[in-house]
Order: sequence, then structure tokens, then C-alpha cells
Amino acid sequence: MGFYEKNNFKLLTNQDTRKDTRTMVFDLKFFVLDASFDFSIG
Repeated sequence: MGFYEKNNFKLLTNQDTRKDTRTMVFDLKFFVLDASFDFSIG
């Protein structure tokens, strides 16, 4: 289960959609930061 699938599943199962969208954006920021950090250190 990949990163996006997990968040889509979370969106589908969470009643508070606005709160979950914020969480998803927050997770995505960290995901991108981790990816760029991994890339920069090679």
C-alpha cells in the first residue's frame, strides 16, 4: 500500500474530510521533503 493509496483510503474512511485534507497536505509536505533530502544526499 503506497503513500497515495493510504491517504485516499484515509479520506474515504474519515468523516471529517476537511481535517483529513489538512493532514494529507501535511503528510505530503513531509513526503516531498524526505524525498528531496534523500535525493540531495544521493
